[in-house]
Amino acid sequence: MLEERFYSLGRYLKNMFDERVHRISVQLGAAPEGEAAVYALCAGGTIAAPAAENGSAPVAGQMHNAKERVRQRFKFGKFMVHLHSSAGVLTSMAAIEKAVDEITLDNEVIGITITVRPEYLTDEMVAFLTKTSRRICTWLEVGLHTVNDETLRRIGLNHTGAQAKDSLLRLMNTRAHIAPHVVFGLPGETPEMMRRTIREVARLNIEGINIHNMYVLKNTPLEQEYASGALKLPERAEYIGLVCDFIEYLPPSVVLHGLVGTAPEDRLLAPDWTLLRKENLDMIIAELERRGSVQGCKLTELYEVPLPAANG
Repeated sequence: MLEERFYSLGRYLKNMFDERVHRISVQLGAAPEGEAAVYALCAGGTIAAPAAENGSAPVAGQMHNAKERVRQRFKFGKFMVHLHSSAGVLTSMAAIEKAVDEITLDNEVIGITITVRPEYLTDEMVAFLTKTSRRICTWLEVGLHTVNDETLRRIGLNHTGAQAKDSLLRLMNTRAHIAPHVVFGLPGETPEMMRRTIREVARLNIEGINIHNMYVLKNTPLEQEYASGALKLPERAEYIGLVCDFIEYLPPSVVLHGLVGTAPEDRLLAPDWTLLRKENLDMIIAELERRGSVQGCKLTELYEVPLPAANG
């Protein structure tokens, strides 16, 4: 069983609220002015030219539509809202505060997940997130992505691995729950670089983690890199192995928010297996069973192996 191998977000929510909790998504605006022309790491782990998509739609309308879709399958349960932007960047404090106010007024909403990037964590933002965490169960999904500075520069993110970890420490002073977002398969990353991210992140005092595979969407800057052969994505077996390595090192109390990326079917270029969510999860569980592993089974080994030197 899934619950026997790792601590899923669904299991956490059921334990905390003692009822079914459905996760729905609300998108807030597009990328900041001037960022549309450069690489930006989107919430799904895709380097793309940001597009507004449904980001201009009213928050209340997005929530209503998402809840209606859920109600077609499930008549009961509360909701946890994932607030993000089309570029994984939430920067307008006025817009964020307005959206959070609307979301928390809904008595069917019992929690909120807010996606933030380290370079946008101003004192004002941290103060607001602290206030929000006192109003409602709040998870902060922080776009750490990788601890390797060379990769962060290549994909155009304006923070270093050290700065990202510092931002996590700042957020730990709030009452919010912290869940870094890690991506396997970023451009130029070797298996050892990805394993370095695994070991460093597993040593942090985090409460959750969201793991995604890198995927390529059509009509994005990465499409040309992938078509030319310059970008090599991990094979599914390699990705599943990395995820299982991560699970083995994570403390049993860390909540796993996601293990595989999700992509729009009509825009996905590669890898095709990204769309096979249930099959991917089944394969992860099967690999853990094959290893005889559960979450945290190699936690003690984590501190016995020295970390490799950081790249420049």
